[in-house]
Amino acid sequence: MLKRLVMVYSLLFWATGCSWQTSAPERNDVMFVCNEGESITVQFWPQQDRAMLWRGTETLELQEVPSASGYKYVNGPTQIQGKGDLLTLSIGQSVPLECQAQ
Repeated sequence: MLKRLVMVYSLLFWATGCSWQTSAPERNDVMFVCNEGESITVQFWPQQDRAMLWRGTETLELQEVPSASGYKYVNGPTQIQGKGDLLTLSIGQSVPLECQAQ
C-alpha cells in the first residue's frame, strides 16, 4: 500500500513538473529596425492573440488574425505581418515599412 502511494505521488509530482516546462512565455518583446533607419518595438502576447506596437511616441494594440504563413495583427488601417525575423508594417495606403528583428 505504501509503495503504491509513493508511486502515485511521484507520478503527480513528475506530471506537475512537466506542465511547467511546456508552458509558452506570456509575452515576447522584439525590437525591429526598418528601412530608413526607423526602429519599432512589438510586444507579442501569443496566449491573448494580441500585440502592442510602439512607433515613436505612439502605442497601438493589434489583434491577431489568420495568416496563410507566419503571423498577422491588425487594428483598423494598421497591420503588421511577418515570418521569422522579418516584419512588414502597413498603415493605410502608405508605403509599407520593411523591418528586421534585432
